[in-house]
Amino acid sequence: SHNSFSDTKNNGKTMASFFSGWPKERIAQFYIYEEIPDMAVCENFFRITDRDVFMYFLKKTGTILRNVDASLGVKINQSNIKEFKSKEGNSLKKSSCLKSFFEIFFKKRFPVAIFIRDYLWNREYWKNDAFELWIDEFNPDVIFFQTSNYSFPYKIVSWICRRQSAPVVMQITDDYLTPLFSINPFARYHNTLLL
Repeated sequence: SHNSFSDTKNNGKTMASFFSGWPKERIAQFYIYEEIPDMAVCENFFRITDRDVFMYFLKKTGTILRNVDASLGVKINQSNIKEFKSKEGNSLKKSSCLKSFFEIFFKKRFPVAIFIRDYLWNREYWKNDAFELWIDEFNPDVIFFQTSNYSFPYKIVSWICRRQSAPVVMQITDDYLTPLFSINPFARYHNTLLL
């Protein structure tokens, strides 16, 4: 999902209510927002953010930031959550402008922003050794997918399902299509990816 399990945020609260009472060791979550997960329901997370993908893209293409650490994804669990919270807090203080940019540009669902975000994620930088190892170690029986208004999460879920030979259960939380008859070419293209 985009959101992590949470006690306070909408989609995170919804997911937490679905899985409350399940054995924690039977649940793992991959998510993409810059959030610190709540460990009440689950203690096994992997996160790759928009910022991770964007920085990796810049580094990979040699545009700028050659010497910047552009690691792609972090495993979060009970043993490293305190360190993660501390590191995440310091990181967010240092890069609040960049975080604000991603929140405004991507979360407001401007058609051109949706197109750019899908383009970056669909380059499949997320398909890395650390993520694959995390999936293989957990070895899911079923994938629960909280859907999105972007095409790239569907691609990630489809890849995981094929890799693990696991079925998917989808929760559609909203009407994610931009107006079908929009004259904006980015919106029209985006709709074809979701339909």
